[in-house]
Amino acid sequence: MPIVNLWFPRGIVADIHHRSAPGHKLPAVVNVWWALWLVGLVSGLGLTYDDSTDEIIARAYQSVTGLLVGDLAMVGAAVAGILMVRTLTDRQLVHIGD
Repeated sequence: MPIVNLWFPRGIVADIHHRSAPGHKLPAVVNVWWALWLVGLVSGLGLTYDDSTDEIIARAYQSVTGLLVGDLAMVGAAVAGILMVRTLTDRQLVHIGD
């Protein structure tokens, strides 16, 4: 996994916001989305070993807490992503109307 995937998406979103709403602070939902996405990404890495399918399944059942944390973080990131897109769209619509 290229390391730039850890910060480029947030940078692109921040750039979109700064160009469509100059002088306005970056909405907090962008950082919430990004943090939850990172937590979900990092907590799900434990299953990406080069083991047999049976060993991966056994590991998943032995460490259910990590999987649940990762899944909840990804669901939260999806909800925050929806709110982020709506917030940025609203800002762009206001900027277009000026």
